[in-house]
Amino acid sequence: MTDQKKKKVLVASSFPSIFSLLKKDKRFSEYQFEFVLDGETCLSRIDEIDPDLLFLDLLLPKYHGIEILLRLRQNPDYVNTGIILFSNQSLEQNFHSALEAGADDFLLPPFTSDLFYEKTRQFFEGRLEINGFHPLERIATHHKFIPKKKKEEKYLKFWGSRGTSAVSGANYIRYGGNSSCLELRDQKRIIIFDGGTGIRDLGHKLMESDYRHIDIFLSHYHWDHIIGLPYFAPLFSKQFHVTIWGPVSFGKRAEEMFKMLLLPEYFPIRFEEIHAKIEFRDLRDGFPIELDPFTIEVERTFHPGMTFGFKISTPKKTFGYVTDNEVLSHYQGHPNEVAESLFDPHLRLIDFLSGCDLLIHEAQYLPQEYEHKMGWGHSSLLNATAFVKRIGVKKWIVTHHDPDHTDIDLQKKAQFHRDILHECQVHTILRMAYDQMTISLS
Repeated sequence: MTDQKKKKVLVASSFPSIFSLLKKDKRFSEYQFEFVLDGETCLSRIDEIDPDLLFLDLLLPKYHGIEILLRLRQNPDYVNTGIILFSNQSLEQNFHSALEAGADDFLLPPFTSDLFYEKTRQFFEGRLEINGFHPLERIATHHKFIPKKKKEEKYLKFWGSRGTSAVSGANYIRYGGNSSCLELRDQKRIIIFDGGTGIRDLGHKLMESDYRHIDIFLSHYHWDHIIGLPYFAPLFSKQFHVTIWGPVSFGKRAEEMFKMLLLPEYFPIRFEEIHAKIEFRDLRDGFPIELDPFTIEVERTFHPGMTFGFKISTPKKTFGYVTDNEVLSHYQGHPNEVAESLFDPHLRLIDFLSGCDLLIHEAQYLPQEYEHKMGWGHSSLLNATAFVKRIGVKKWIVTHHDPDHTDIDLQKKAQFHRDILHECQVHTILRMAYDQMTISLS
């Protein structure tokens, strides 16, 4: 058959593999084929060669297949031109959209040369049959893979990252609203830092666990760090042994402060009704506490009352946890211009935290907020940056978020943090703490 008598077939696809598939078939010589790679070239060649049949890839570059199809069906010159769309996307909506727009057929994967040539023959014999939509068959595998959630057994986990007071509502979903509570866990031991409202949820989880001895370390006795203790479920179970460690405050120890929470004016359950074995221990700086495999040390911070920051040494890493600390009190200048003498009140804490792999430290106030809250015991973002720079820590998690800061505020604040770190040439990776945030110790 001469080329003049052969039917002209234009194939438009961005995948050269389609062309190779057709060329390798012995039936290739029965038709006069032409191939193009994009929609713009396709439209141009249609006008030039007036094909008898057009195979049209749905997802052509520049002009997609249905756009070309609609153009041709609206042109009287191409009413009788065969148009078969194909696509490697096996989506039912695309299939029906093409047929409704006037396609003679719509081919679905897998594509074979037999499929193309059989459809070509059917069209020219006037008996083209639309097979209907069929979804792709599942790809054969040896087994269905469903990823298993890794059970982390060694971690730090935030159960509360707010300071001053807990908050709730739609504006606090991303970062959460529970006040301070941090869990340290490995296979042997559970240690909790602070008993803010987050400890309530943690307590319910521990009731379902195999852990029976729990150590709780209180940084100080302000409400946002102890208000959740009466709601800590393991206290009311005989199966648990709970040790509460706290600073010797101005004349009061942890046991006195805890019993105060259970006064009838505050709470309906008396201390005598607690079923867990409970004991109280004093926290003092300079006396490391060995709780295998962890070592817990404390150092005083710049905050009203006797307040401690923690250094937690694990077999692999060391963490600092300082929720309440007013750095560079009353300073409002640039973090890079701090006079050396202003660091004097913090030198012991700076030395204490040096060498930490990660520092969890507050930065509660924006600069404009700090102007009205100097002396309240919390840091401005700028002064906390100067503190972190002086320590030289490589990773910083900001916690103890202000209750007035919504999710949107904290997102903006995080960017402001990063801008200031960049401006001050502090090469620290910064993250914002949120409830349920987990740091692996593995």
